[in-house]
Amino acid sequence: VEDVKDLGQEISVSFRDGECGDGLIARTLVEGDLDVVSLVPEQVKLDDAFLQLTKGIVH
Repeated sequence: VEDVKDLGQEISVSFRDGECGDGLIARTLVEGDLDVVSLVPEQVKLDDAFLQLTKGIVH
């Protein structure tokens, strides 16, 4: 896990590149006695993905 943000009624969890942890998130929350309603992957916009891949460097 790279980052966790409290967004009020939900949380945002970021992973390092190439890591996936839906099971880890659900298991950790349930073991912490929290109810999990859903896990929703964030949809990355094409231009944001491009900037992440190129690290913002455009020739």
